Amino acid sequence: MRCEAALQASFRDGAMGRANVDGLLIPRMNRIGRPATTVPDKGDSMKTDRSLESILKEFDIEIIDCAQNRRRTARQTCASQTLENIRRRRGCDHLRSVLMSIVETKPNELALVAPVILAVSDVLRSYPNWIGETWFHVMDSVDLVEMFNRASANRRIALPRHAIATQLFERMRQQFPYRDRGTTSGLVRLRQPDQPARRMAA
Repeated sequence: MRCEAALQASFRDGAMGRANVDGLLIPRMNRIGRPATTVPDKGDSMKTDRSLESILKEFDIEIIDCAQNRRRTARQTCASQTLENIRRRRGCDHLRSVLMSIVETKPNELALVAPVILAVSDVLRSYPNWIGETWFHVMDSVDLVEMFNRASANRRIALPRHAIATQLFERMRQQFPYRDRGTTSGLVRLRQPDQPARRMAA
């Protein structure tokens, strides 16, 4: 069950509520109100544990071995390398937003597969201001597992990651204003073909 006070704290001061601790910007708590994991520093101060293991622990996510061909259950994933790449390249706060968007929304605890994780990350990276209560409200009605299945059936035409990101963007753009990064008119006028040269009189 969601904690409204936790949500207000999480999204205070912009897209994600943040506090400055030892020069590091960290989220105050995740969506369900669980404080970020902290470890004591040598100088008796507290620092956020920013390892992948710690972040997964915040969301009760378990890494399993894909080689075992074991059926995944809620909050289990084989995509450890994908998660580590996102953490390293896009930051811990971004990874937390991605995981929160998946496992803290109603139908999506089984959606921790690499194409879905990457698709959510791509959308949030392109539109970071979208993260907030409206985003999660829409995500509660988005079935990422169904999106993944549809995208996988069409993988010969488009990579599932890109297909899922497009589907998710189409759902979100109805709720958020955005500026088209394409041409101002939306369509490019085609150049008229050159007129054929007049035949010279014989």
